[in-house]
Amino acid sequence: MTELLFKPKYEINDEMLTLVANIASKMTSIADLGTMDRHPPLRNSNRIKAIHGSLAIENSKLLLWQVEGLRDGKMILADPEDITEAKNCIAAYDRLFELNPYDVMDFLTAHQILMKDLLWVPGQFRTRNVGVVSGKEIVYLAPPPDSVSGMMADLFRWIEEANVHPLIKSVIFHYEVEFIHPFLDGNGRMGRMWETRLLGNWNNVFAWLPVEAMINERRDEYYEALQTSQNSEDCTAFLLYMLQAIWETMNKYSEYDEPDSDDDMDPVFIRANKLVDVLGPQSMFVEEIMEGLKLKSKQSFKKNYLEPALRLGLIEMTMPQYPTIRDQRYRRKWQKG
Repeated sequence: MTELLFKPKYEINDEMLTLVANIASKMTSIADLGTMDRHPPLRNSNRIKAIHGSLAIENSKLLLWQVEGLRDGKMILADPEDITEAKNCIAAYDRLFELNPYDVMDFLTAHQILMKDLLWVPGQFRTRNVGVVSGKEIVYLAPPPDSVSGMMADLFRWIEEANVHPLIKSVIFHYEVEFIHPFLDGNGRMGRMWETRLLGNWNNVFAWLPVEAMINERRDEYYEALQTSQNSEDCTAFLLYMLQAIWETMNKYSEYDEPDSDDDMDPVFIRANKLVDVLGPQSMFVEEIMEGLKLKSKQSFKKNYLEPALRLGLIEMTMPQYPTIRDQRYRRKWQKG
């Protein structure tokens, strides 16, 4: 076996080991409860959050409901490039778990889907120098293009052969894609998406946990950890940040476990389902729903009932392309009449 010319640099500390142990334990409990298997709307909602989060990190202006609408095949009014990026991202995530996480050619296939109609040569490694610019300052200059193919080959060989915990491997792969910057564009999206692919290969629970949404919520820390690691050419800082983000994702987005009774249900889920019960098989205006719920504050209604029900994928707008239109109605997600 020939020695790798390129190896990731990192150090494991006690905090990271604790996070790995906690994540593994939490993952087992989620899998045992079967939360994702028994709640298809939760899986769908989390996948949309993952896609929206990864796009938002790259400054997409699309809102969550617009990404959901595109995934459902609906027309929306938005910047054409944002729409193309979102459609491509949806297609890439839909194909993701058909791809071999240890095959560089499948990695290139994913990039081709992700960047279709956005680059002249999607699915090919770059042939010129690239860097990250902030204002007029170059904050990071990627390795030269003639080294990209070899570095990526070594990286894929490392993730397949290294005797390292899958959580650590997935994060390091994410970082190294950002460091190598193998493509002219789409590197961040590819790093995040392939981390999800590697995590899902370890345990299918991660196929439905939107780590990308948590990264977007902690975006400033993400860029800070990334830059710290790039400056030192050592991914320790990024590794710690990502393990924390994965742990927070598991705690935030796996909270709707099947309850034993109504008293044990999450209040957000209770309110969302009350709204659905009021809707019944018909579509209704906001005022009609509020009347059915006996609520008077429109602001409270939107925050505590309407937005959670939309977020959980339980209801939808009748005219999603005009979210603020006066004649907007809402209906159950399955109700198309």
